[in-house]
Amino acid sequence: MDSARLRQLASDLRADREDLDRILVESERCLNDLAGRAPSYLELRGAGDIVHDFYNVVEHFFERVAVEMNGGLPAGHDSHTQLLRRMSRAVEEVRPAITDDALRDRLHEYLRFRHLFRHGYGFSLDWAKLVPLIERMSDLAPELRRQLDGFIEAIETLSARLD
Repeated sequence: MDSARLRQLASDLRADREDLDRILVESERCLNDLAGRAPSYLELRGAGDIVHDFYNVVEHFFERVAVEMNGGLPAGHDSHTQLLRRMSRAVEEVRPAITDDALRDRLHEYLRFRHLFRHGYGFSLDWAKLVPLIERMSDLAPELRRQLDGFIEAIETLSARLD
């Protein structure tokens, strides 16, 4: 990869990080707005969409890296799981790992939810199960930000070396 493509990738990844921050703000607002009361069915569906978007933005980050640096996305029935696993492993002389194994394992819970959300029906959402997912997003956020930002910095460093 040349320096210009790496700089473009880093810029695109920074945009994904900004989107992640917006989603995390929405998750906090959701919890605050619904504190102490049960959500309406539309609020419940909206909360599910926030959790869905959380994993979507992380996976979008991973997809950019896979396409630009790994030569493409995994294929097959478990392609989303394979993508998550691959992003937690360094590729020698290509790129560092994006996440460590502990973060990968925590993100897998959100991958599973996203799959259920996409392939199920909104009326099957359970607020009691959704609240912990939203709460854990805030707990997960600092480490997720640190690791994503560290990867972006590594890409920028690599780009500077190629100039």
